[in-house]
Amino acid sequence: MKIRSESGAARVQLIKQANESIDIAYHTLSEGTYSDYFFKTLIEAADRGVKVRIIWDGLIGGMRGNIRNALASHENIELYLFEPLNLFKPWTIHHRLHDKILLADGKYLITGGRNIADKLYDPPGYLREIVYDRDILILRSGQRSVLDEVKSYYNELIAFNGTKRIKKRNSKVLQEYRSRQIGYETVMLYRTNPDILDPSRMHKAFITLVTNPIKRGSNEPWIWDAINSIGSNAEKRVLFQSPYLIPRLSQIKDMEKWKIKPEFLTNSISTTPNIPGFSAYLRVRTKLRSIFDIDEYMGPGSIHAKTILVDDGLSIIGSFNLDPRSTHLDRESMYVISSPGFNSQMNQILSYYRDTNMKVKEASFLKTALFTIASIILLPFKLLV
Repeated sequence: MKIRSESGAARVQLIKQANESIDIAYHTLSEGTYSDYFFKTLIEAADRGVKVRIIWDGLIGGMRGNIRNALASHENIELYLFEPLNLFKPWTIHHRLHDKILLADGKYLITGGRNIADKLYDPPGYLREIVYDRDILILRSGQRSVLDEVKSYYNELIAFNGTKRIKKRNSKVLQEYRSRQIGYETVMLYRTNPDILDPSRMHKAFITLVTNPIKRGSNEPWIWDAINSIGSNAEKRVLFQSPYLIPRLSQIKDMEKWKIKPEFLTNSISTTPNIPGFSAYLRVRTKLRSIFDIDEYMGPGSIHAKTILVDDGLSIIGSFNLDPRSTHLDRESMYVISSPGFNSQMNQILSYYRDTNMKVKEASFLKTALFTIASIILLPFKLLV
């Protein structure tokens, strides 16, 4: 609960203290208790003159109706859809925006695997299954920073010819959102807390941004190439955490050449909520388990985090799943973090999910049957899940 609420509070804190600009990119922006507070805080920032840009996936990204109209009515807010459905260009349906970026004033960045949805922040009154995810908070510490690379990458997303700007509109719902009352419990949980951004609580690190190309068609696997290069030079360990595992045959062959056999942590059939992704994993599960060591999480909730730990000093965190879509089709970003202290902290967190005492949840017969059938039906589309 603490980690998820801190993640939500950190986003609110960055928005509340921003003075000049806020750049936001998400795969999905869902309605809910936390979302109401998030968007209300954004509107308040825009009211005080902060320039806000938001881009999200144009096919499955959500944020329709009143909230979109409200944001589009504000003079200081620009909205963009990445590759919205175009019946005259059906091939563009495969290229999705999967980044998660909140960049404030070019000085603070929250990025990782979390979208905007209640299941990721567990607000007061939320009673459904929770999802465990991972963010990193990066603060600028000098004239040159990885945040400059993130800003450039964000500008490229906006300038891409498949990105559509939403037209300004005059809607009365903007005032409704300005005056919307947020529950006391929610405000207290995500209240302003400058200590969240205290540099003394953070690790000093050298960070490199790695992205996929921003273009249509089957992209060059820039992120995988970087992971393969780093993994092939590992001396002690490589540990992957991913919601599901669907490596291509070429990726399996790459990993078999590494000096250190990688280990994997993923969901089990009892915890996963993702039918397409996990059913594709079931098709290759036996083969993968014969080659690699794989732990399947069977505790409460489910895993959505994307993390790779290499030896005792490198950590790689971002939006990249180990699947063909993240490798060749989607817009993705990963951050290579050189910091022994941060690596040690991540190792402790991942150990929680690997603890055998957490294996308390068994899949129902109905769910097992459903995923088994789906693995057969979706076989022709395994490269697109």
